[in-house]
Amino acid sequence: MFGSCSTERGQAARMHIILPVLNNDHWSLYIINFLHERVDILDSKDYNLIGMEASKQHGELFRMILYNLVVNPYNTAGELPP
Repeated sequence: MFGSCSTERGQAARMHIILPVLNNDHWSLYIINFLHERVDILDSKDYNLIGMEASKQHGELFRMILYNLVVNPYNTAGELPP
């Protein structure tokens, strides 16, 4: 029983990359979900309440993260693509 359970957990772990992100003193989690081919963002901030759109907050930030993960993984300056 433990063998199959730990194997399933191991396979699930390989299907995700979990990135804790700190932006403007606020933490969120970006989960790259290979199984469902999407990125899930866990964020406790209520953007409607503060008059912001989550897509505006996370869109540019995720673009920078993805660029630095895929195109330029050794970039330590956190620069955006040209």
